[in-house]
Amino acid sequence: MSDDPARGLPSERTGLAWQRSALGAGVVSLLLLYHTARTGWGLLTGAVVCTALAAVLLTVVGTVRDRELRRPTPRQAPASALLAVAALVGLTGVFALFSLPW
Repeated sequence: MSDDPARGLPSERTGLAWQRSALGAGVVSLLLLYHTARTGWGLLTGAVVCTALAAVLLTVVGTVRDRELRRPTPRQAPASALLAVAALVGLTGVFALFSLPW
């Protein structure tokens, strides 16, 4: 917990949630990369790229959001960044689904 009383626990939990999400996306990206390297570079490569981009975007947006919540009157989260993360996660699912051996 920080010593800054203006920040408060809710904003600190939000910052930690962004960090956990970015870390999780990075781990999933590495696991997909390992699987893709072992089984062959196919359509699953797109899922690796999308997940890696989502991890980077979550890190950047999470850092900006965490700093924003330290302000006395924080602004709303950028809708375009949240939409981009959702689109990248959706694309990852599509690439993973189409790469399954049916």
